[in-house]
Amino acid sequence: MAKKQEIPAIIKNIPIKEVMEIALVENLQRENLNIIEEGKAYKNLIEEYHSTQEEIAELVGKSRPYITNTMRLLNLSEEVKKYIELNKISPGHGKALLRVSNKEKQIGLAHKIIKENLSVRKTEEIIKGMLEEKKIKNKSKEKDIFIKDIEERLMNTLGTKVNISTGNKKGKIEIEYY
Repeated sequence: MAKKQEIPAIIKNIPIKEVMEIALVENLQRENLNIIEEGKAYKNLIEEYHSTQEEIAELVGKSRPYITNTMRLLNLSEEVKKYIELNKISPGHGKALLRVSNKEKQIGLAHKIIKENLSVRKTEEIIKGMLEEKKIKNKSKEKDIFIKDIEERLMNTLGTKVNISTGNKKGKIEIEYY
């Protein structure tokens, strides 16, 4: 294209891991990658070239928690990740949505964020409320009368607080001591 037969160049034999690292750094500095693309690049370096988060952090000049949090966004549902890529919601919203494990609820909340133009703070408050509500529902399940009876007998025998929690196939007996 330059109509030249020769150009000045330096040829280096660099291991593929270093080539990928250099390419990542150049892309992060040159292009305006969104945070999802950034997370995918970090994940790729870790999976394919066995880099550590510390190595990546040092390489790109970011903190290790930043690398971790960026990669955590990849755990969101595909639709929510797309909203972040399209700047419909912020990475901060995405981070808040990570607390919601149900993907359908994540998507529903993302729609609400977009529709009502919610701030990250407001989103966090809504999610906190949802999680507390879920805890209250789980705690409000009344104990079986036989379990209560066993608890009381153990408390009287041991002279301390005893709590029996039951699951589907196993349970737990907690005995307080001082």
